[in-house]
Parts: sequence; structure tokens; C-alpha cells
Amino acid sequence: MRIHIRTDASNEIGSGHVMRCLTLADELKSQANVAFICKETKGNLIAYIHSRGYPVHVVPCQDDSWEEDARHTIAYLHRWQKKATWLIVDHYGLDARYEAVVHPCARKIMVIDDLANRPHRCDLLLDQNLYDHPEERYSKLVMPDTKLRLGPRYALLKPDFAAAKTFVNRSDEVVSLLVSFGGADPTGETIKTLQAVKQLEERHPGKLSAKVLTGKINAQAERIRALCGELDNVQCVDHAENMAELMSEADLAIGSGGTTTWERCCLGLPAIVIMTAENQVELSECASKNNLIALLGRAEDVRAEHIRDKVLEFIRNVELRTTMSSRGKELVDGLGAGRMMKELMKC
Repeated sequence: MRIHIRTDASNEIGSGHVMRCLTLADELKSQANVAFICKETKGNLIAYIHSRGYPVHVVPCQDDSWEEDARHTIAYLHRWQKKATWLIVDHYGLDARYEAVVHPCARKIMVIDDLANRPHRCDLLLDQNLYDHPEERYSKLVMPDTKLRLGPRYALLKPDFAAAKTFVNRSDEVVSLLVSFGGADPTGETIKTLQAVKQLEERHPGKLSAKVLTGKINAQAERIRALCGELDNVQCVDHAENMAELMSEADLAIGSGGTTTWERCCLGLPAIVIMTAENQVELSECASKNNLIALLGRAEDVRAEHIRDKVLEFIRNVELRTTMSSRGKELVDGLGAGRMMKELMKC
């Protein structure tokens, strides 16, 4: 079985698409030969994908059109005598036009999406997020026989989250913060949060510690490291591979939306969320309505003082933390990647 994954990372779109595809690839690699197809964008993760053991076909960046993207994809897939078993497409810039053109090169196409803003020509579609009436979002965007796998039951989490879920115990107090705004953090929320942590330290010296994550493509990483060095009990962590462990140790997370929402829920980690991209809005608002996160709003509307005050609210309100923690753990079991692997193996 041969599976190809078309996805990208960049300073603009972040690393989330690639990271969730790597999680799925890790589930598949014992059953199939998996390779990636990526553009060499600024802030790409091609070298990192290689380091994880997967070959990468590089698509030139001269032309952003879907037609040129499809032409390169087809030329690459034609190198094999037999069709690929699956082509997995996780890319907001590609839609039914691309999928229809490349479909003859693969037996089946799977799409990973969460925007529901464009048509798809695929056999299987995954949207791992929580929405009101999820089937209705895609009813006019896919073919009648497209299989839909919707909701956090299918969230693509690494297996160590399900493993950590069995032993994590939440503290009755908030003493340890985990700050993580993804691989790129294009709106600078990490620095804003560090300003809030500084204000908290001035009010409550020595009461809180924090681990601050910087992604591989964070353009402000050096400044973040410098700010962390100025604060007591604050540790800067470069691109952590042990996210489940870090989340298990924390009492409260501060971060963005996206896949990490389901990582935090799986481990019952309460979270303060700032929306850093448009594709996070619908998910984050629905998660907030279901008491899975504390939503501060869009990045441009949030100041350090808002973060500080919300942390203080979590410190004071034990019921808020315990309710959010239990609701998250009930919703997400961490086995979604395995479920999707089984779906793909049915081909």
C-alpha cells in the first residue's frame, strides 16, 4: 500500500497541517509506504519531515495556482507504475478542481478540512473539530457517496496522549502554566502572554511557574527566549516533542485554537484561548459554548491585562477548572488517529 500526503507549512499558515499529517503518517507507516508532497515555502518543515523518516517530494514555489500544483503532483505520482492507494490532501488552498485532476493518479482521495468553505471531490473527508450540525456544513460541498468522519472522536493526536490520559491527575491549585501558540505564532501572542506572566509575578511573587514553547518557525523565538530569561520560574522550550508530558504537568494552558484544543481536552487541561487565525474562530466559539475552553477573543482584541485577569479567575475558581477538565476528558479519548488509520486500511 502506498500513501502520499499533500500538505504544507509556512510562516503564514503555521505548522498545524504538517504536524497532524505526521501523526496520521506515524499510525500508517507499519501498514503502508508513506511519503509527503510539500512546497518549499518560507518556514516549511521539509527537513523536519525528513528527520521523522518520511521522503518528501518538493513542489516548486514559483506559481501559487492550483493548476501548477496539480501538474507537479501528477508528474510525481506518475513515477510509479501502479496508482497510489491514497492521496491525502490537507491544504486550505486546494479544492475539488485540484482533487478531480489528480484523482486518476490515486485509487482514492482523502481530504482533511475544517473550513467547509469550498467543494471537494474526495472519497473520505475528515473534520476533527466540534461544530453545531457538522454534517450540514459539508452537505453541499461533497459528493453523495463521500464518507464523512466528523468530530473530536477522530482528532489526530499522538498515541502518548491516550497513554497519558490514564494516569494524569490534576492539582487543586494553579501553580504551573503552559504557554503554546503553535509553530509560528504570527500575531505575537507568546510575547503578550509573557507580559501577563510578568504582571502576575509582580502581584504574586513566586506563586507561579511557566513553560513557554516556541515553534520551529517562530520568527520571534530569540526575543521570546530573552524575555523568558528575565523572569523567575519561566522556562523556554524549543519545539517540544513531549507535548503530552508537558500538558500532564501543567495546571493551566494559554494558547491558540486548532488541533491543540483536542490535545488539552484529552488530558483534561483547562485552557485560556486566543484566536490567532480565522480558521480557529468557529471551532473556538463552539468549544467555548460547550465549556471546553475559556475564550478571550481574537488576537487583535486581547491585551496582556486580559490574560492576567483570566489567569487570576482560574486561580480563584476551582469549579471552573474542574468542570472544564472533566468535560474535555469525556469528549476526547485520544484514539482518533487509530480510527482514521483503520478507515484508510479498508481501501
